Amino acid sequence: MHKIYRILVGFLLIGTAINVKADTELDRHWRKVSFPIFRKHCTSCHNAADKKGGLDLDVFYYVPSVISRGDMFQHLVEMVENNEMPPAGKPPMSSQEKTDIINLINGILADALSMPDPGPNVVRRLSNREYSYTVKDLVGVDFNALEFFPKDGSGGEGFDNQGRSLYITPLIMERYYMAADSIVRQAQGNPHVWKQLVPKNYSPSVFRRLTNWVQGFWRTEDITWQKPQTRAEEILIPFATKTYRRFLSQEEKAELLDFFSKIYFSELWKENNGFNTAIATSLKRILVSPTFLYRTEINAPIHEPYAISNTELATRLSYFLWSSMPDDSLLKVSYYEDLHDPVVLNRETRRMLHDSKFSRFSESFAPQWLGVEETLIKPLADKKLFPEFTDTVREAMRTELVDYFSYVFSERKDLLELLNSDYSLLNEPLAKFYGISGVEGEEFRPVTVADQGRGGILGMGAVLTATSLPNRTSPVLRGKWVLEQVLGTPAPPPPPDVPQLEEAKDPENDELDLRRVLEKHRESPACAGCHNKMDPLGFVMENFDAVGRWRDAYRGSANIDPTAVMEDGSKVDGPVQLREYLAGEKEKFAKNFSRKLMSYALGRGISFLDTKVINDLSETLLQNDFDSEKLMLAMVNSYPFRYRRSDMTDLYIKK
Repeated sequence: MHKIYRILVGFLLIGTAINVKADTELDRHWRKVSFPIFRKHCTSCHNAADKKGGLDLDVFYYVPSVISRGDMFQHLVEMVENNEMPPAGKPPMSSQEKTDIINLINGILADALSMPDPGPNVVRRLSNREYSYTVKDLVGVDFNALEFFPKDGSGGEGFDNQGRSLYITPLIMERYYMAADSIVRQAQGNPHVWKQLVPKNYSPSVFRRLTNWVQGFWRTEDITWQKPQTRAEEILIPFATKTYRRFLSQEEKAELLDFFSKIYFSELWKENNGFNTAIATSLKRILVSPTFLYRTEINAPIHEPYAISNTELATRLSYFLWSSMPDDSLLKVSYYEDLHDPVVLNRETRRMLHDSKFSRFSESFAPQWLGVEETLIKPLADKKLFPEFTDTVREAMRTELVDYFSYVFSERKDLLELLNSDYSLLNEPLAKFYGISGVEGEEFRPVTVADQGRGGILGMGAVLTATSLPNRTSPVLRGKWVLEQVLGTPAPPPPPDVPQLEEAKDPENDELDLRRVLEKHRESPACAGCHNKMDPLGFVMENFDAVGRWRDAYRGSANIDPTAVMEDGSKVDGPVQLREYLAGEKEKFAKNFSRKLMSYALGRGISFLDTKVINDLSETLLQNDFDSEKLMLAMVNSYPFRYRRSDMTDLYIKK
């Protein structure tokens, strides 16, 4: 039967149309075994009307729907194995029923994971951040996307580069036209920038021109007078090649040059500089092309996943590491060498990791992974209570986080130093705000901070402020943050009938009373399960106030008790021991960090079918002393990063 599972699961994943509802032998076997057990023991609670725990087991009619909720079914198996389901008071499953349902689910899920799958295709536009950096690298113009476009939403694992949240509306498309006009105008207004695009105005005199793009990036040589179309070709085709991040077809070249010619000859009688006008208009046309605005990949009309092209892999790599287009060197490699060759791919990845543009990865990934992006943009702290928390301090907190993250990667540090280290990166204003002496100047540099309980992300003001209320700390928010962002083990949502926590009801509650309020709250069995996980983690961080400064007492002068007993029985005293405790949870941290990295790298959410790759990435960390470079190399060499499903496969997968 196990072999049959494998064959049929493979068929189901690629061959069953959504709207056909075709049964297979495995579909019928699934319903024959599972439905009687579910209806006898489960669906009295987990049905369409009640949906206890948000689950309706009646909808899982086909095996692909089971695979699509693989995480949930794994949890279901654990609950059945531990005799937690059916719950007390309900008829228990017989030994045979338990064996049948566990073996059936495990067999289906195991075989689904045994077949490599790159995951769903996500057609997405450039995010605002990617657009700005691409324009900077392409044209040399500093462009603030937020002045033109709405703020990008986040999706998947909380990042703003997730395809399902990056779409184009008619309003946004109109703004792209305005942006293209602004970019070209800025370029024309800057003689140095415009000279890079159009080395000299077109005239019958000798001038400098761009040579063939493949033979030499932006190399120049003296030539004599040329036809305007010839000159335009030598300017526009290299620009479009870089903009589209691939080579143009003959049809695309002809279409672009025909567009230029129409503009040129229509403008020629109006002004003396019709050539520059036609070039500028053609550049705008390129900048509003869907090929530029979207990260498109060629679809192969086959059912099996296939390797993406070299130029497509170069684009994935550059937007992962630099939030921008491939540079000339990477595009040359994608043309002349096999970028799928691990030796070549690793060489280019290492080069890019040590480029100054890699700081963009830290700037984008770190605040979003830690969930502090919004606070760094619009701080929550009450300025009447915390007047010292100025915009200068807030910006310094962002720099501390981003520079620290970059430092760990650039110096190839152990990634566990993100959790447990004795240093941070500070400048004088931030050091003074923290109460740390001996730091002078605006430059950020590594500073030993262990004597103040800091070190790593847990002692950073950006994190401590984001996990506080405007006027005081919140042990619940801080504990919840550690579970979700650091360990990847979020507490389940509270039951609907649980009364609101007193802490949330009255934000004016004295901080001294919070521990008493939370301890009383945990007396309720419905509340204890979650709060026994969250609250202790927050209590041991109470020495940091709502804006991240160290304190030994509350505002009412009562001393702080930063001790707590963790859910596993470990006693932790203060933030230093908390860092050590969390560093001991390295398996959870490795898996969560790998999950977040994979989501960011691929620009999509994570599904059950990604389990094996996440486990492989996690093992790379665990087996290599949390070496950051080896993790990044493992990510770019992974199957989902280098392969894609055919659109035909996506069309035929049943949801």
